Amino acid sequence: MIPITDLSVRQMIQTWETELRQFTGIQAVSLTATYPQPFAISLEEMAEVICHVTQVPFQSLKSKNRKRPIVLGRHLLCYHGRQTCRVTYREIGDFIGGRDHTTAIHGEQTIKDLMATNDADVIRAMTKINVYLGELRNRVEQPVI
Repeated sequence: MIPITDLSVRQMIQTWETELRQFTGIQAVSLTATYPQPFAISLEEMAEVICHVTQVPFQSLKSKNRKRPIVLGRHLLCYHGRQTCRVTYREIGDFIGGRDHTTAIHGEQTIKDLMATNDADVIRAMTKINVYLGELRNRVEQPVI
């Protein structure tokens, strides 16, 4: 087996870029472009976004209530807590009413499963959350005049 070095990876990428330029006719093809840092948002801010989108009161997310809209909001918070906020399962569990970290794992997995089955409520909520986060990101990145 031939070891892959940084130099050989760079050469492969350059070859792919050249082939893409030839194939597409686009001269600005770059597989090594640098991208801005991901948008940072706290778990508290994410909870506010989810409460706004799902119209579930903040205290309900922390409650033991098992009504579908509240559970969906809680699960969305578990999912976005990991995927967007990058916090630990323990932090999410503590935040949503002192629950165990396995509750956060279950919530995240439930949203992934529901997205895979194209659940209408989840797709609608995720779309609204992404639009809302995009608006927040644009506000943060806009220069102050």
